[in-house]
Amino acid sequence: MLPATLAATALGLSALTAFAVAGWPGTLIDCTAQLCYCEGRSPGLWRQPVNTWSNLAPLLAALAMAWHEERSPAPLPATLVVSFPVTLVAQGVGSMFFHASLVEWAGAVDAASMFAVAGLLLAVNLMRGGWLTERDLLRGGLPFITGGVALALFCASAVAPVVGGLFFAVLASEVWLHRRRAGLPAARFRAGLLVFMLGGTVWFGSAVDGMPLCEPSSPWQGHALWHATSAVAVCLFWLNARHAASPRAAPCAAAPRLGMLAAGGWRDRGRRPL
Repeated sequence: MLPATLAATALGLSALTAFAVAGWPGTLIDCTAQLCYCEGRSPGLWRQPVNTWSNLAPLLAALAMAWHEERSPAPLPATLVVSFPVTLVAQGVGSMFFHASLVEWAGAVDAASMFAVAGLLLAVNLMRGGWLTERDLLRGGLPFITGGVALALFCASAVAPVVGGLFFAVLASEVWLHRRRAGLPAARFRAGLLVFMLGGTVWFGSAVDGMPLCEPSSPWQGHALWHATSAVAVCLFWLNARHAASPRAAPCAAAPRLGMLAAGGWRDRGRRPL
């Protein structure tokens, strides 16, 4: 998993640099009609340098996640174990593309990465509840991401509310799992939610010029903090799902079902709840 995450990081940063050197071909976004997240446009390779490089946070988080899984493998399907850090890399690089360029097509790349992360978190919980299988994840992932790209290209203003709705669905599914006792007392999930809400509060307070926390020329950017807090929250959500899949951590009634994961039972048992 670590080699795949390192390769994705290297490939993403190489592509980012190549497009920057090429002068970011494409149509510039009209920041008076679409959110550009406060930071003023700068000359040079990186049009929003603070918002761009704050996305090193999800890249570092993904590498840490992959390193941890190499040392202590989770009893989860291999598809999820590999795709989680790689998807987090894609989210960081996708956001870098948007903030570094402020061109329309990069907004679609950013949207696709956000859909991928939110969708994967939701898919993990649906798989824990028995509503999805590993095969469903593979079949449904690409159309889901394609939908995010289409939304960004044809209705960019709807991306943020839809992604917000997906994260609300993640929260609702976690509550549902806990009520059915397929989940655990979710300290990690609650910590992730708290960090996510902290970043979201700053995001709303600094989204556009005129908001109380927005200063376009400042090296302090609330949206940059949002990038860091989102990365931490996603890691905590992943640790929550990972811990819930551990037979040692499971309640007695759920342990046999959760223990099936280590033997590949998630895939083999189809839609039976875990």
